[in-house]
Amino acid sequence: MLAYDGDKICSRLSLLGRAEKTAFAVACAQRLWPLLERCAEKSAHGELDKLASALEATWLAVAGEHADLASVPALADEVMPDEDDVGWTREAGYAQNAISSIGYAASTWLTGDPQEATWAALQLYEAADYASQQLQQDIELNSGEAETALREHPVVQEALESIALDLRAVESGLDWQQLRASAQRFGDAWSKRLP
Repeated sequence: MLAYDGDKICSRLSLLGRAEKTAFAVACAQRLWPLLERCAEKSAHGELDKLASALEATWLAVAGEHADLASVPALADEVMPDEDDVGWTREAGYAQNAISSIGYAASTWLTGDPQEATWAALQLYEAADYASQQLQQDIELNSGEAETALREHPVVQEALESIALDLRAVESGLDWQQLRASAQRFGDAWSKRLP
């Protein structure tokens, strides 16, 4: 069984260059993108185009092209759905993770800080954990078995495996287009299995 280990992820990322760290972070964001689209369908999230542009710009930066990412972290903060918003849905919880991951991916490029990329991965894990809670509503979350049951759920294990795959990919120098395509395929299929 895989488990999320942010310290280990951050340590491995600290050995990589800015492009590799950012590629890892933006791959995590790409995996969450279909969940953000799903939220937009339910709540008419008005900033989807801006967020899509931010995601695309981050991939362009990784590929060595000029991209202005300076405003992306502030955009992510600005458009973040809040639980107090009218019309809060389950999908809004996923949107929080997806939007945060886009902000963290841009921040990784801007700062080169491996912790920012680690936080992008955490968003993928937390979205999976959130889905696992929705799928296992009979679990008493305050019980000692809850953490194990949530972590062992297939949607969580798939997310953790995808994090591990992306980390190995950036460590081995996988082509960014291949990494992006892999993240897109995963996100499209995985999001359909989430409640």
